[in-house]
Amino acid sequence: MNDANRTDPGKEEIRSLILHLEQKDGLKREHARHQLEKMGRRATPLLLEALQSANKTVRWEAVKALQVIKDRNAVASLIERLYDPEFEVRWLASEALIQLGYDAVILPLLTELKKDIRSEFLRNATHHILRILSEKESLPDEAKKILCHVWSLEPELDFYKDVLDALERIKQKAQ
Repeated sequence: MNDANRTDPGKEEIRSLILHLEQKDGLKREHARHQLEKMGRRATPLLLEALQSANKTVRWEAVKALQVIKDRNAVASLIERLYDPEFEVRWLASEALIQLGYDAVILPLLTELKKDIRSEFLRNATHHILRILSEKESLPDEAKKILCHVWSLEPELDFYKDVLDALERIKQKAQ
C-alpha cells in the first residue's frame, strides 16, 4: 500500500472521538472532549467541522474543546457560532473568543459587526466579549467606544461609523 492510500491514524482517532460527542451519556462525551483537548491543535480542523453539526450537543462540545485548545485558526468559526440558534452555544463561543484575547479577535469581530450590525445576537456577544476583555486587559480607545455603543437596541449611524473607524485604525496599527 502506498502512502497516498493510507489514512492518518491520528485523524481517524479524532473522527472517532468527535462521534463520541454525540453520546447521550455525559461522562462519555466529556471523556471524548478531554481527549480531543489533549490532542490540541491537531484536533482543530475536525472540531471546526463539528461546529456545523445539526446536533446542538456536538456543537457545544466542539466549542468547549476549542475554548481549551485556544487555536487562533478557530476565530472565524467561533464568530459564526455567535449566531447559533442555541443560547448555550453562542455564550460558550463568546467565552472561547475571550480566551483567545483582544488581539486575536478584535479585527474579525468588528469586520463581522460591520457586515451585520443589526444582529442582536452579534451585538450582545460583542458587548460581552469587549466588556470581559476590558476587565482583563487595557482596551484601546476605539474598542472602548464600540463597547459604549454596542448595547443599544437600535444601532445608530454614529455606531456604524465608529465600527468603520475602529476597523481602519486597527488595520493601520497592524501594518
